Amino acid sequence: MCLSKAYLASEEGEELILDEVSSVENEGGTLLFTNILGEEQEVEGEVRSIDFMENKIVLEKS
Repeated sequence: MCLSKAYLASEEGEELILDEVSSVENEGGTLLFTNILGEEQEVEGEVRSIDFMENKIVLEKS
């Protein structure tokens, strides 16, 4: 199974914030990522890009 990885973009590059992402929810400007183990990560920001072929989600803080 190929699930996505979520990264947070910064001037220094991209930092992995969660692996094996199974769902993403937008909760009023906060993105809530959940992985297959039930781990959650919240990010205040927006999606910069999604690459379905590479299973990669890149975020940026707003």
